[in-house]
Amino acid sequence: DYLGFFGGKRFVPIIMAVVALILGVIFGYIWSPIQNGINALGAVIVTLGPVGTGIYGFLNRLLIPLGLHHILNSYVWFQLGTYHGVHGDLNRYFAGDPSAGNFMAGFFPIMMFGLPAACLAMIRHANFPKVAAGILLSAAFASFLTGITEPIEFAFLFVAPVLFFIHALLTGTSLAICTALGIRIGFGFSAGLIDYLLNFRAPNTTQPLLLLVVGLVYAVVYYFVFSFFITRFNLGTPGRGESSTGLAPDWILPESQRGPKRERTASNGHKAPSAGDADDVLAGKILAALGGKTNVQSVEGCITRLRLFVNDPDQIDDAGLKSLGASGVIKRGKIAQVVMGTQSDRIASRMNRILKEKEDSTDDTLAVPGEQVSE
Repeated sequence: DYLGFFGGKRFVPIIMAVVALILGVIFGYIWSPIQNGINALGAVIVTLGPVGTGIYGFLNRLLIPLGLHHILNSYVWFQLGTYHGVHGDLNRYFAGDPSAGNFMAGFFPIMMFGLPAACLAMIRHANFPKVAAGILLSAAFASFLTGITEPIEFAFLFVAPVLFFIHALLTGTSLAICTALGIRIGFGFSAGLIDYLLNFRAPNTTQPLLLLVVGLVYAVVYYFVFSFFITRFNLGTPGRGESSTGLAPDWILPESQRGPKRERTASNGHKAPSAGDADDVLAGKILAALGGKTNVQSVEGCITRLRLFVNDPDQIDDAGLKSLGASGVIKRGKIAQVVMGTQSDRIASRMNRILKEKEDSTDDTLAVPGEQVSE
């Protein structure tokens, strides 16, 4: 018990302090050559013209999940080239350098047109379009207006990584095409409508209207490419299924298509958790084996066990708990521990939720979730 303080939710920040210290020492030795290699790659990329800007755009998007795109950005935007003592594509653009803006212009077609069109494709092919629209329309507007793309990119990055790779490729082609067409425009924040309008009449901005044409082309490309891959490979983009949204079917289906309503328990009139939720069912049965809700003062989960304060330890059914999967039951006074393995913390959360739902009940009988109680 003297180690109990270090268990449960407290374990993560405590152990992370130690792990972070160790990793900091390790990376102090190994990161310098990695950093030098990335800087060297950036130096080569910027000498390749449209091909170089295309490679930069591809890597810029591809490195977003790790945050390493900032390393490339720091070199390209703030160190590349010199103009009247100012360095970097971004800084030189705002200093009036007529050759600056190549490494920024190609992002406008993607952020203002391409990604919003991808959102429309995901909504169009969603099984639950209202759910998808609720997630994606606001993200599309943010991308169009401000150039903030992460809400869109992370909406499909992990459920459909092939789409993210295609998105990175298309971003690279956009930067290459804009460089080849002589389009130059910069941004102070990101490649959204606000920065486009602010810099539209800048003296060193070139071909800003042609940029809109390129953007419209990319909108069409994104829409049809995303549509093809989503439908052809049944990708789990937002709204494509219950598992991709994390929402209960009763919330996302029209009322006419919903299943039977949850039964109320006779003891308290509250809705019981869904019978299909195995964790809720197990949590309810464990509570019953612990002597019911009135016998449990509090429950907390750590990595492998449930830690409880109970009113009467004699009411705990050891055999019943073991039949539910417990590998051990430890009792010391009014403190009890039930060893449930790595699912313990999750079960504890469900148990606390059930206790909270039933805290206004005056009946000591605990209805197990998913089981109806006769009137």
